[in-house]
Amino acid sequence: MKYPLLYPIINLCSGEEIDETYIKKIVKNCSEGFIQLRMKDASHEEVLRNGRKLLEFLDLFESNLIPVLNDFVDLAHILGFPYLHIGQDDMSVSEVKSRFPHLKIGLSTHTIEQFYLAQESGADYIAFGPVFETKSKNTGYSSRLYLVDEIQQHKTTDIVFIGGITPENIGQLPSRKGFHAALISSLPSFLSEVEK
Repeated sequence: MKYPLLYPIINLCSGEEIDETYIKKIVKNCSEGFIQLRMKDASHEEVLRNGRKLLEFLDLFESNLIPVLNDFVDLAHILGFPYLHIGQDDMSVSEVKSRFPHLKIGLSTHTIEQFYLAQESGADYIAFGPVFETKSKNTGYSSRLYLVDEIQQHKTTDIVFIGGITPENIGQLPSRKGFHAALISSLPSFLSEVEK
């Protein structure tokens, strides 16, 4: 079955540490695209420590995956992450780029209006969802699958679909170049599936 490039999200809570074996497994099965470190409630020290580990592991395993840091603008700069992912309530794309012109930006969107505004904002990729019902992230929005066709037709940059994506439903998403499928809770299932 053909499907979009997998976009693994390493979702860690405060007190959790990134796992070398897990990253090795991801790298083995995801040869290109992005990998995101997401640590919403962690301290700066924890983000710095795990961010450095992720970069070390990607280098150790000679990975082509592009590291993305979620939310922590200053830390993305300090760590040398090439990409930062921000949401609708965070600093704007233009504000981030004015402070750190070298950072590329991924921006979360949940409505078609936000999607078009994100394209105009200069975001380097746009995350859109939830495309399916999900329990991993509460956005306050129901499934957006019905908007996928319109996004396919009007996209001007890479699109990352997110929300409730599983091995059973990923085939409903476009598989051509420039489309990615973000995985959080279902990532282990995908890794087991591709290793069969």
